[in-house]
Amino acid sequence: QAKFNQPIQLFEPAIAYQSRSQQPTGSRFSADAMYQGENRNSNGKLRYYFDKELLKKTDTTATDSIFMKIYDGDRLIRTLESKAPEKKGIQEWTWRMRESGKNFPSRKVSDSDRENAGVDVLPGTYKAKLEYAGYSSETSIEVQDDPRIAEVTNADRKAKYDAMKKLENLADRIYQVTDQLAKNKKTAETFKSLLTDKDKKAFKEQIKATDSIVKQIEEEQAKYFGKIDERQGITRNKETTVTQRLGSARYYIDSRQGKQTTTETQLFNQAETMAEKVMAETKTWLATDWEAYKTEMKKTEINLWEDN
Repeated sequence: QAKFNQPIQLFEPAIAYQSRSQQPTGSRFSADAMYQGENRNSNGKLRYYFDKELLKKTDTTATDSIFMKIYDGDRLIRTLESKAPEKKGIQEWTWRMRESGKNFPSRKVSDSDRENAGVDVLPGTYKAKLEYAGYSSETSIEVQDDPRIAEVTNADRKAKYDAMKKLENLADRIYQVTDQLAKNKKTAETFKSLLTDKDKKAFKEQIKATDSIVKQIEEEQAKYFGKIDERQGITRNKETTVTQRLGSARYYIDSRQGKQTTTETQLFNQAETMAEKVMAETKTWLATDWEAYKTEMKKTEINLWEDN
């Protein structure tokens, strides 16, 4: 068994292939006695040795978390975090060959501090750096495109990467607005609860105003996500929303195997045009109706408005 003088040691990984799979022609479902095999995952596999007992030699305190950082040159593109292993020995870490991502629009406030996954990286050589309790270990991992798909050029891959990054930035801009709506709704609902608990009758008008502002927030949110649907089963909203436009553009750009076409450009432009119009409307509403509501509610003895 190899001897190590620190608690972590990364090993040189195999080439990571960005394999592409699709439904084959012919039979859709396998039958009895039909051969079937498991495809190799389109992931980078990084193996490392871990032994926290080696920390005792340097009087270093063990930590709960271990980190894997991926670099494109000097640029940090992904930070993965995991709970430190319980036992010593060979461990495996999966990197799905994606950069760190930005936020996607949501109807609710997110309380997650986990880094979002972003776009697929381009083929190339990347640095992997494992960090634990002040120690680090580095190696390189080579990413290659699926060798079976020769018609996709480097220029095609770069164009798709750029289009996905552009879409990601648009989604994050929309998120900044929808996140503010979600936070405001949460604040208003909390405020109503406090008013109700304190004196429902005395604060009747304020509670009524709060119900109205929550309804207005939901109307603004519907422009992005559609109206809240309480129906059971598979349902669909008739109205076209910002996230529908965004999702369509994302699907076409991401699924395009070869050169990006005018279809992807048109879908992105439609999503951006609609998003800009709706975000402008929301920002106007926030600066007028929401601010007016805040000003009026600050006259009560309960104040929740420092950061909203």
